[in-house]
Amino acid sequence: MDVKVYNKGKKSRERLGIRFEPKAEREIEVSSKEYITVKAVKDFNVEIIEEEEEKEESGEDGKEELQELNIDEFINHVKDNDIDIDEAIAIEVAGKNRSTLLDQLEDMKKEDE
Repeated sequence: MDVKVYNKGKKSRERLGIRFEPKAEREIEVSSKEYITVKAVKDFNVEIIEEEEEKEESGEDGKEELQELNIDEFINHVKDNDIDIDEAIAIEVAGKNRSTLLDQLEDMKKEDE
């Protein structure tokens, strides 16, 4: 995720190997853990930069939503033909890689053949 960090303090701060000068704003790309590290600094104002266009173009937003579903919800989503079984398997392998879900998807694939 991209974030905009403003150092409102009077001292230079260094976090994640990046120097943040006083009274200066800087845009960086961070993971969720790194976001927490930056957000914890009392002199930093941290703002997440929304990039909806890129998510819509790449289709990543829908894949992330599928990863948040539990196994039963994921299976029901596939059964409702909202997504192809092969594509569901690929999404799961790239994401959480839950073996129970992958086994169930493989069984569904065999039944369809």
